[in-house]
Amino acid sequence: MSVDWCDLCELPKSQCPHGAPPPPPRPAKEATPVRTRSVRSTSAGARGSATSAAPAAPRPPAKPRTPPGRTPQTEFRKHLLAVLATYPVAAERDAVLDEMGERMTLTTQDRGITADGQVRWRRAAMKERAAMAEEGLVASEGHALWVLTATGRSLAAELAEEESGSEESGDSQG
Repeated sequence: MSVDWCDLCELPKSQCPHGAPPPPPRPAKEATPVRTRSVRSTSAGARGSATSAAPAAPRPPAKPRTPPGRTPQTEFRKHLLAVLATYPVAAERDAVLDEMGERMTLTTQDRGITADGQVRWRRAAMKERAAMAEEGLVASEGHALWVLTATGRSLAAELAEEESGSEESGDSQG
């Protein structure tokens, strides 16, 4: 039995990558079919028959659902802006959170402790501050120092005007 040898790699052609035929192409994975909901007609004659509808427009991203009994995270924004606006430059995180705790009406669930040992409302306030930082309303000046940006200060002033205007109109009505 004679074995043919490859001139390039000096291996038997049965083991040589040069003499072996190319491997067969891998079969393409089939895409999983997209399930769509069918729209049911509400007319009495077509009851039970499904008709296909045009694909629905993409949904906007879902807002985080706040469990019942807790203050929504976005509710902390106006209080953060109001407290930070009282400081001329930077404010220490703990001082801001302490003052917010005095200003806000917090539920029993807000005052609960998270799995990692933090007070739930403080964590929500810090998450909202991070969201505000992404929007350019708040900046950090070193470890645990929060600063309102110019945009944040103008938004805080607008909110203060709206709040004082609503209090004045509420006083004149009652």
